[in-house]
Amino acid sequence: MLLAIFLRRNRKLPLKPTSTLRSGLTTRITPFFRKNLTCLGRTLAFAGALAFGLAAQQGQAAVLFDNLSATSNGTMVVSNTQSIAQAFTTTATDFVLTGVQLRLYNMNGTTGGYELQLWDATGSSGSPGVQTGAALYNGLAQNLPGNPPPPGSLLSVTGLNRTLTANTTYYLVVAGTSLSSFVLPGPALPGIPPLSLPGNLAWSTTTSSTAGVSGVFAKPSTTWSSQSGYGMMKIEAGPGGATSVPDVGHTPTALGVVLAGLATLRRRLQR
Repeated sequence: MLLAIFLRRNRKLPLKPTSTLRSGLTTRITPFFRKNLTCLGRTLAFAGALAFGLAAQQGQAAVLFDNLSATSNGTMVVSNTQSIAQAFTTTATDFVLTGVQLRLYNMNGTTGGYELQLWDATGSSGSPGVQTGAALYNGLAQNLPGNPPPPGSLLSVTGLNRTLTANTTYYLVVAGTSLSSFVLPGPALPGIPPLSLPGNLAWSTTTSSTAGVSGVFAKPSTTWSSQSGYGMMKIEAGPGGATSVPDVGHTPTALGVVLAGLATLRRRLQR
């Protein structure tokens, strides 16, 4: 099909016929033309192999942490002054973070911003140490489900491509950045501030332990402190060196190889 398109666009035969049809309607292809067809075939074969290689990288995400099927036994409050962290650990092969899901919901009709951050575990006794890189996700509280959240509701962030270190513990951190209180409706009274509910989010927790991973940490001021339970989340990662790739049919690299092959064939045939 590609050769037919190529010939139509050039609107001329690349070579003058050197032979006539013989028995069985079989034509004899000149060695020169056969050589160029072989070159085109190799180019297209390379493009196809590249495309299949890219396709093979898709769908290889490994689950590093998942307790979403556990029973929720409580919540941890996220505010502008309190961040919550839950640990997970990469493996020897899967350490490119690709997706995050967690049970996070809105409390009290809160509005404003929050972040999903990634922290290392260099703090005291393996607690969160410092943030690594930019925020994984910036969200708005008003886009989260309310309290109580609908069954099965999750905050899902996909398409990530954050390369981490193999066999290393990190923390997913939820931090309020500009959460606003919800002002209760009612008449304003002179000299009395309006009643309001604090601007908070809630991260569901479970007491079901996860082997080898520490539970949730809270940072109400400047120091992280260990809490009971585990933040409910799912962490997915791909193999090292493999990034999130687009659909093979729209892969610029493979398409570029094909077009380059056709351009080469055109130059050779016009000589």
